[in-house]
Amino acid sequence: MDKLQYVYTKRRMDYGRQSFFNDRATEIDVNLPYSKEVASQFISKNPANASTGIEQYVSEHVANTNYVELDTVGLNHTEGGWPKDINANDVDMTTRYRKKSEKDEIFVQQLSRISQEMEHYILQTSAVDIYERYFDENCPTHQQPPVSLAKAINMFRDHATVPRPVAQIVWHPDGPEKFAVAHCILSFQGHLPSTSLDCYVWRTDDLLHPDLVLHPFAPILSLRYNPKDIGILAGGQYNGQVVIWDVRKGSRPIDKTELSISHTDPTYDVTWVQSKVGTEFFSTSTDGQVIWWDTRNLSESVDRMYIDATKKNDPKTAEGGTCLEYDVTAPTKFMVGTEQGSVFMCTRKAKTPGEKVTTVYSKAHIGPIYSLKRNPIFSKYFLTVGDWTVKVWSEECKDSPIMWTPYGSRYLTDGCWSPVRPSVFFVTRMDGSLDIWDLIFRQKSPEYSVKLSDSPLQCVSAQEQGQLMCVGTQDGRVIVLKLSEGLSIAHRNGKQIFNAILERETRREKILEGRERERKLAQKQKAEEGEDKKQSTQTPTAEVIEAATKAFFEDAADISKAERASELRRSHQFATPPPVAVMGGEVKAKEHFKIDEEDPDRYGKTGAQQPSQRDQEHPAPGAAAAAPLEEVEEEEAGKEIQTTKPEPAAETESETPLHSESAHHPQTDAIKEEDEEEEKPGQDKPPAGEETPTAIPEIVGLGSEKTSAADLSSGQSPAGRQVGESDKIDVPDLVVEAPSTSSINAEQNTDD
Repeated sequence: MDKLQYVYTKRRMDYGRQSFFNDRATEIDVNLPYSKEVASQFISKNPANASTGIEQYVSEHVANTNYVELDTVGLNHTEGGWPKDINANDVDMTTRYRKKSEKDEIFVQQLSRISQEMEHYILQTSAVDIYERYFDENCPTHQQPPVSLAKAINMFRDHATVPRPVAQIVWHPDGPEKFAVAHCILSFQGHLPSTSLDCYVWRTDDLLHPDLVLHPFAPILSLRYNPKDIGILAGGQYNGQVVIWDVRKGSRPIDKTELSISHTDPTYDVTWVQSKVGTEFFSTSTDGQVIWWDTRNLSESVDRMYIDATKKNDPKTAEGGTCLEYDVTAPTKFMVGTEQGSVFMCTRKAKTPGEKVTTVYSKAHIGPIYSLKRNPIFSKYFLTVGDWTVKVWSEECKDSPIMWTPYGSRYLTDGCWSPVRPSVFFVTRMDGSLDIWDLIFRQKSPEYSVKLSDSPLQCVSAQEQGQLMCVGTQDGRVIVLKLSEGLSIAHRNGKQIFNAILERETRREKILEGRERERKLAQKQKAEEGEDKKQSTQTPTAEVIEAATKAFFEDAADISKAERASELRRSHQFATPPPVAVMGGEVKAKEHFKIDEEDPDRYGKTGAQQPSQRDQEHPAPGAAAAAPLEEVEEEEAGKEIQTTKPEPAAETESETPLHSESAHHPQTDAIKEEDEEEEKPGQDKPPAGEETPTAIPEIVGLGSEKTSAADLSSGQSPAGRQVGESDKIDVPDLVVEAPSTSSINAEQNTDD
């Protein structure tokens, strides 16, 4: 049976016109007489409802009007109809003529006639209310949400048997009618031999049939149109190769790079370079390389570099690239985002490969950077999307971003700026939602958020004119959104306001970076000083040990010299006592000091002066004569020995010979005791300058009685009577007990 088709044609001007009905007489079209035979075959039904119609029923119908091409033309209207004597450019003359015409009776009559005719046509047009609402329940109320800022208008699906995630979407440079979609499965061992490799070029008005099907050699991760030749399309494959299509020649690639010189990992992004011929582009991959290509010769690369933060161009320390950003206004500069979360700002014009990396924004994100986009209006600011946040950076601040969004509960997958409004950007999330941010109005929460799919959203791309936007999902669908006028039309003062916000945040961040650098520098200096001190105390060097040893022996020599000088001073002090009168007679006491014969060098061999004449005339018996210093002799010559009065000795005390062999010499014993005290390791010496109490020496004379030096100087005898000059008694040699070395200063103070 042939397909039935009826074409109903109506002029466009007749659409919407009011219908008019006419009255006519009744007419009988069909008359069916009653028949009992026929009635017996049916069962009566009461009540019975039946409907009749003479129109034909069809299964499908399409109604459409002819497409009319519209064109915008200008019209130059010149005011006319004025009399010859009236100048239309003279305002006063035309005003006077209007007032004169309004008072004319003919003008009033003509105006009344024309107004009645116009009123008839106006009422005829108002007879049909084209804005009439037929269902009151759909009227908007204050409880309903506001008008959507983004509305889904079309949805395109993957034609493969197994739906593949959308890897990238790129709009055609010629207008919002076409866009290319790359599909790729990135999961481990996700590609099966039967998995389709096709990619598509769609038209926005055709949901069923792709405009072109691309057949690559391997799954495609990235696509990019050539801005100078819109028929050329570059793509990065999963095996690291780069292929070129010419859509005017078919769906097969016209050229590809050699596998030996291509990337060793999947090619995640490709970008065309601004050049005179428009045939150069570069690509990046997670193998850490950025490679430049020329479509005229893909058998070899033009240039290549490693994404190395140490600026040594070392493949061992290179970071894998995930996205590229190129600005046409700065043809020698480009940016690379890495899977380690860093952003590299590079330049192609450098003397060495290591100098191509100019600035490194280290640890911009915790995880890989999925999107890196410069602001279309203010190119020195760029946006990065990674982990759970979006950050806005400035080229002037290298340590931290100037603005960032709060950390969300869902992972972010992609983002891009609005090409029309500089403060608006779009972000996709793993929970299938799309966030629209406007930094002028809100900086802590999105301006609008819409749930587009139950499947995670993979990528987003905005059309250059700003009215349409595509979003790709993990189940292979592409959703086309139409943005409202608030997002697709530039704000009157939006550029100035957003520029002021960015500059303010940049200045604030510079101040914080300066303070942070000062704090780190102070901590570094403090740590270095502490480390040096720790090394000097824990692990002394040979030079330090040698210097300490030398200083120790020098101090010991100085102390030894001081002790020798003080001992000579004490020995000279008690060597010449004043005249003593005992029992009415004047007696001169002889000075006797016994020096250890076994240690004749105790008082020093070097630096000692020759003994005086008096010492030579009266040497100490049984000992070597001491050699006191002349300065000590002159200083102590006029000093008197002050002592305390001794207690009387017991009558039963026996006399002991002064110079017997069995008896010990008091001075020698005192010197030996001092040596023993110095050899004790735990014994503390009194500090320098502190006075130490000193025992007053006693002079042993006449039998068992002990006479002190104070009694001798004051002229008192042991019995208590006054000693006269006539009392002269031979007094044996005196023995004076020398004080210890530590009591030198105390004795000098007492003598003074």
